[in-house]
Amino acid sequence: MATDNQGAHGGGVLAKTYLRNLQGEVSKQLLLTRGLGGLHALMLVASVVLLAWWVSASIDQAALRWDLLSYAALAMAARVWLNAQAASFAQHLGEHAEELARARLAASWARPESGAAQANTERATLMIEPVAQLYGYYARFLPQLSNALITPLLIAAVVFYFDWIAALFLIAAAPIIPVFMVLVGMGAARLNERHLATTQRIAGLFVDRVRHLTNLQLFKATGLASRDIDEASQQMREANMATLRVAFLSSAVLEFFAAIAIAAVAIYVGFALLGFYDWGPAAQMNLMTGLTVLLLAPEFFQPLRTLSAHYHDRAAALAAAGLLAREQRVSAANDHAQQKSQRSATLNGGVRLENVSFGYPRAKATLDGFKLTIAPGQVVVLNGPSGCGKSTLLKLISGQLQLQQGHISLPDMGHIAYMAQQPYLQSGTIASNLRLVRADATDEDMSAALRQAQLTVDLDHHLLEQGQGLSGGEQRRLALARMFLHPSSLMLFDEPTAGLDAATADAVISGIEKLNDGQRVLLIASHDPKLQSLADITIGTLQ
Repeated sequence: MATDNQGAHGGGVLAKTYLRNLQGEVSKQLLLTRGLGGLHALMLVASVVLLAWWVSASIDQAALRWDLLSYAALAMAARVWLNAQAASFAQHLGEHAEELARARLAASWARPESGAAQANTERATLMIEPVAQLYGYYARFLPQLSNALITPLLIAAVVFYFDWIAALFLIAAAPIIPVFMVLVGMGAARLNERHLATTQRIAGLFVDRVRHLTNLQLFKATGLASRDIDEASQQMREANMATLRVAFLSSAVLEFFAAIAIAAVAIYVGFALLGFYDWGPAAQMNLMTGLTVLLLAPEFFQPLRTLSAHYHDRAAALAAAGLLAREQRVSAANDHAQQKSQRSATLNGGVRLENVSFGYPRAKATLDGFKLTIAPGQVVVLNGPSGCGKSTLLKLISGQLQLQQGHISLPDMGHIAYMAQQPYLQSGTIASNLRLVRADATDEDMSAALRQAQLTVDLDHHLLEQGQGLSGGEQRRLALARMFLHPSSLMLFDEPTAGLDAATADAVISGIEKLNDGQRVLLIASHDPKLQSLADITIGTLQ
């Protein structure tokens, strides 16, 4: 239990740090929004005082005071305009915060060919709902937080000037709402975190079942898959209802406390105006004073009530920030560990693997103490049997998997060129897919890369998800074109000709031969005899 509490506390600190850091990047917009909110508070008090003055003067003089009415109308118009401007700035503030959060995630998932950047359902869900939960925190909660401080203090000061007893009623009731908000918010944050986690799980489950629908049909397991989705949907409904219950109950209780306080002020003012009190400021209360206090009392609690409604935005943002911060921290930790344990530069520009070991959970070690030294310009082909660890070794070298034991020394380079057996292709044009590896590539550069890969296709040819719109061979050659467009001193190929017809395989092999310039290290996992004929070193076992 202590460990759980400590972990929860650490997650809360991580989430708050994430929100503070993001807040620092939007601080100017937030300051402007809060400034407009402060001016709105001034106009609010001014319009109420002028309205009470107009009513009192008109009754006392038995004539309408158009001059005071015009001043009150101007103050109300200014109040409406400032409120609209503050809302507009707050909207832009929330949208900017969402953009920054998504940019942070995208940066942590850089390199589309790396395992850290492979698109999956849970990460796609992170980009949508958790990031969207940040909007309310920056667009509503943070601006309202300053309004809930400035407006009640200003109103309390004005009411205290007119009648200090009425001000005491307001000041005494005010702390009840923030205290209750904190108590409710603690539970709401946990519920929101559970809700977001449930959303991620059901999204991953649904897409996984749809993706493998053919297999489910073949094994007559569609009924079981439907039950899994039904159970996940029920968990989703329960999480939604738990969050809504907290929201509705807390709002009802807060409204109750605010109504009691306003009623107490109204009773006091009413009896004072009727002359029931002959002590303190109540004895001198007149119509303007009483009307001002009565009109300002609801406005005193309104910012606090609004803040309590937006306090759920804070709870939701804390839950979302925890998920986002943990995702970024995991990516950063993996990068740091890879740089520390795997990516030291060798003096000669070659590759050296020393006692490399790796095993998947609940399985025999795939690699155990593997050693290999590759000199610059050498071509090495791994042709061991399936399951011996060829792809795993490539992923360890490229940083897609974290090394468990041993050391890997790599050339001093900016990046590793990696061609997967199933290359990552996104929905978009051929040009946009090529620019994933080199953003500044010109049309001429990309056309030249396509020619070298022997792929005849227009740069504006549009692909669907997972490369739909190209055949399997064309997808491999597009991945090969990326290698030409952004070559490296270390180039990795995972079964580049597997499953291809002879002509397409020859085209891919021809491209690999062009990349072999006598200075780069080419490491190829393949059973293709033609590729093995290019090798300086052929490795048949990795055990």
